[in-house]
Amino acid sequence: MEELKKGESSLTENHVQPNVKIHERINEASLQMKNIFQDIRKMPFYKVIEQMNRDMFGKFNPEILLEFVNRLMATLVGKEVMLTNERIGTVVMINPYDPLKVLLKTSIGIMDLRMEKECQIERIFG
Repeated sequence: MEELKKGESSLTENHVQPNVKIHERINEASLQMKNIFQDIRKMPFYKVIEQMNRDMFGKFNPEILLEFVNRLMATLVGKEVMLTNERIGTVVMINPYDPLKVLLKTSIGIMDLRMEKECQIERIFG
């Protein structure tokens, strides 16, 4: 190992260059992730979950994704949501066999999304 004289730096261009490239790649990846999440936020909730379900057997490990979706949906119990028909309701129960088809309490009573084929969760409040 070479000894350094007082005031000399041990870093050379060869040492710095790979780190700069890593930093650039991290910045690129960060921007790509930011763009992806901005696109997801613009999508209705049910579209995001449907896309995840479609990708389950191609892009993702199905066991992990199924568990993720089930846990995500479980967090919605007690939350206020808006449906595609603009009706507002509170999630009362999650259907374990079809997590997107929740049971809601609305201003006009209980609503079962299994029976309301045209309604989906558009947005989640809070």
